[in-house]
Amino acid sequence: PTTLFSIANNGSNAAKNSTATFTAAGTFQLLATITDEGGKSVTSSVTTTVPQQLTSMTITPAGTSLANGTTIDFTAIGTDQFGGSIAAEPTVTWSVLSGSGTINSSTGLYSATSQGLATIRAQSGGITATTTITISNGAPTVATAAAAAPSPVIGTTTSLSVLGADDLGEPALSYRWDPTGTPPGEVSFLPNDNSMAKSSTATFTAAGDYTLQVTIADANGATVTSSVAVTVQQTATGLVIDPPTATVAPSAVLTFTARDSDQFGDPILTTTRTVSWGTTLGAISSAGVFTAPTATGTATITATAAVGGQSDTASVTIISVSRSSEGGGGGGGGFCGFGATSAMVLGFILITWRRRRIGE
Repeated sequence: PTTLFSIANNGSNAAKNSTATFTAAGTFQLLATITDEGGKSVTSSVTTTVPQQLTSMTITPAGTSLANGTTIDFTAIGTDQFGGSIAAEPTVTWSVLSGSGTINSSTGLYSATSQGLATIRAQSGGITATTTITISNGAPTVATAAAAAPSPVIGTTTSLSVLGADDLGEPALSYRWDPTGTPPGEVSFLPNDNSMAKSSTATFTAAGDYTLQVTIADANGATVTSSVAVTVQQTATGLVIDPPTATVAPSAVLTFTARDSDQFGDPILTTTRTVSWGTTLGAISSAGVFTAPTATGTATITATAAVGGQSDTASVTIISVSRSSEGGGGGGGGFCGFGATSAMVLGFILITWRRRRIGE
């Protein structure tokens, strides 16, 4: 390599015994030219190698920060006697000089175990280097993802489970469950929003598809989430008359349908039931066609299943509605056909539907 060096007493007879001083490591060929008084000369050369000697070290990354519960790999960089970098990483022994955490003595892989400061040391013979790092709060992680059993759900509840991990220990975590998006119905969780809610029971109010998310939080407010998809199927548990209530005019006709009802009391619209019909007022056919009586009142409709004996009732209110209309008077002494006030009976049907319909 092209490197500066100096030769003591160079160019004189005294230089036959001289000292070469180098400024960099490497392999050098030194050429001596011997010249007499007549200007005649001869040369002689010698090859010498100046090896790199480790004289100092630095650690990288230096003065870094990392989250508790995580790891970082340290590297030692050596400097030779000339202040140049040594290409190969020196062989060092790693240790934690102060603070918490552990480090692999051979590889320099450090594991943070608690918050605070830690001083890392690298040593190679009599050469040492240190760096101080800051360990901050680490966010919790999901050790076991959220799960639901049973899934799909054929009843009204399912058992939820999840498990987090944290640098301060799992008992310091809290768990909060919530439905996300637009759920088909309300969901309650018990327990919830505490350390015990890693095992919780979700109670549903309607069939459909849900996404249940749990937020895991540590004592410092750092969070992580996990979600589970749950399908609540409609399960036939009873019988329901559709519609359950109605208001009609006298002599009006209205058709009722008997359906399976699910575990939430909602009709399963894809089903119909064979039932025997009955009414306390008016008449109802075997097909569920109700004819209101000519008088006002309240009729109770009954449906009893041919198989299983399940039954339900519906209520029909029969009312008359009048509307007043006034016409203009005729001329003096003439016939006033519309000069008087008259009442007109209006036929109508007012149906009250249930709060929801699956599949509409």
